[in-house]
Amino acid sequence: MGEIIPLRSDGEQPVAPAPHVRTFLIADIRGYTDFTHRRGDEAGARLAMAFAGLTREAVEGRGGELLELRGDEGLAVFTSPRQALRAALDAQARYDDYSREHPDDQLNVGIGIDAGEAVPVEGGYRGSALNMAARLCGAALPAEILATEAVSHLAGPVDGLTYADGGKRPLKGMPEKVRVVRILAGDVEPESVPGPSAYREPSLPSVADFTRDLGAIISEHVQGINRQVGEELARDLAEVRSELAAERHGAQVIPGEAKEVPHFRRMGQEIPGRQAPAALRRPPRRDRTSAVPWIAAAVLLLILVAIAVILWTHVL
Repeated sequence: MGEIIPLRSDGEQPVAPAPHVRTFLIADIRGYTDFTHRRGDEAGARLAMAFAGLTREAVEGRGGELLELRGDEGLAVFTSPRQALRAALDAQARYDDYSREHPDDQLNVGIGIDAGEAVPVEGGYRGSALNMAARLCGAALPAEILATEAVSHLAGPVDGLTYADGGKRPLKGMPEKVRVVRILAGDVEPESVPGPSAYREPSLPSVADFTRDLGAIISEHVQGINRQVGEELARDLAEVRSELAAERHGAQVIPGEAKEVPHFRRMGQEIPGRQAPAALRRPPRRDRTSAVPWIAAAVLLLILVAIAVILWTHVL
């Protein structure tokens, strides 16, 4: 529900405040609820107080305003995107120092930053940039800073930090994946910085992607089946042709080595009243079990395994 602006005393609707371009920074402690359950309320309060103090120092030290603190989360606003980025790096450095000094009270914080027009309201702002910063904060890993491309575009090159491509990530409430920018401390080559190894998309792939991947798997294995079936038919055809050729020359085809000695059969036929020895007679053709059903079953099993791997990767 939007902000309700009361009517003036003369009954007319007041003019809404003019929007301004602002940069919003949202920081959140990762695992705070679990930490409180394990260590107790006193330890949770101590960690929240440390987070609040360090966040305030970093924000106000870069000319920002800390609008809100809610235990494990802080919201700040800046008029300069560059100062917001510097404040985020300062805050992460302070969190890291605190964690080294207090090994039992690890302060793992994710930060999200976005910039855009926002309308000032009583006690805060309203705007899509604020919502996007919250989504980025929710997607950030511990000690990670995520920003939008708009922030990096507005800030431009900044001494002491590097922009690295964070890829497209699914964000809560967003219909499509959003390309994010990782903010790194120091002047480093973005290509040399690996992506966060712990990151894994929390949602299933789109139906189109899933259908395309599954279709490629099925097509590959169907082609394999076709090749094997073709080879089997070619062998059968060659055998039939050899049998027909042997019959045209007056000799029967005997499986195995007997095929190579048709003169023994002619010798038996030359004896009046005698037939060829039973050992030289062609036995009935053995039924050959086709391998196609087994191949189809193997393909089906591979498809099921592929589906299980995709679901395991994207859900668990």
